Amino acid sequence: MLREVWRVLKGGYEMLVNDDVVRKNPVTFSCTDIVARPEHDRKAMTKQQQKSWMEFIKNSVYYSRYYDECLVLLNTGMRISEFCGLTYGDLDFENRRIKVDHQLLRGNTHSEFCIGPPKTSSGKRFIPMTTEVEKSMKQLVEKARKMGFEQYIDGYTGFIVRTREGLVRGGDDFNKLIRRALLAYRRAHPDEPLFEVTPHIFRHTFCTNMLHAGVEIKELQYLMGHSDASITLNVYSHTVYEKAEKQMLEAVERLREGTPLVC
Repeated sequence: MLREVWRVLKGGYEMLVNDDVVRKNPVTFSCTDIVARPEHDRKAMTKQQQKSWMEFIKNSVYYSRYYDECLVLLNTGMRISEFCGLTYGDLDFENRRIKVDHQLLRGNTHSEFCIGPPKTSSGKRFIPMTTEVEKSMKQLVEKARKMGFEQYIDGYTGFIVRTREGLVRGGDDFNKLIRRALLAYRRAHPDEPLFEVTPHIFRHTFCTNMLHAGVEIKELQYLMGHSDASITLNVYSHTVYEKAEKQMLEAVERLREGTPLVC
């Protein structure tokens, strides 16, 4: 019900903006800001699900063209608006890092874009590029440059995430694309159920993978662009517990074997 009200208000104000009745649409927030995310949004993809998903995307006749985008999102933890806002100048291939200091947002109408600051003050950060991410980023840059033209949005140009027509691709459009890919995946894998997958799930999966790999909370807070470490702890508390449980049981086993603990 709330989502329907939100859609009506957003659409109504866009008409008023177009008719010069009001200067700005006040309904620019996401519906998820006022409606709690469903429980599945707190899930992370398992290693097997990540492998199956990426293999499906890679081998799909249609969706293979979006393989690089999926790989980057799964291996950097960027918000979709941050990813869509990336330009050539944000990619430092010499030092193998990505600069995040802005995001691509919808403007007053659905067809307009604008550039905004990161979601939080801590959103300004550098994200390291793995070998795989670097390769995908270079391929995205190559495809973008072949388009032969550039859009200018609030002084920014050289966007690397494009539509097939060469236009800047927004986060909402990419969300729809992933939903269509998920339906195709489910048809191709009826015996391998996969819950709702979104760019936010990719971000959540990245964070969970890093926690399992041993990245400390403060460092992970920086990579995720969270304003406070408590956010990282609250959102990923189940993963922190699993890691703590594993370490505690290993410590108990060492005690039983007579191996001294180092604190």
